[in-house]
Amino acid sequence: MTILAERIKYLREEKGLTQSDLGEAVGYDQSRVAKWESGKLEPNAETLKKLAVFFGVTSDYLIGLEDD
Repeated sequence: MTILAERIKYLREEKGLTQSDLGEAVGYDQSRVAKWESGKLEPNAETLKKLAVFFGVTSDYLIGLEDD
């Protein structure tokens, strides 16, 4: 599992959201979120930005360049 996959899952669970909830919030379905969290697929740059805004973190944090 990649850092990105781990952080998406961690942040989603911290908010008490299902994969479906997160997908709906950023415009995708549950299966896409599951692929992100398993590391089988990475979100594109635009989606990464949406995820960062949604979670209130930087995209650098999501991809592992920052730890805060």
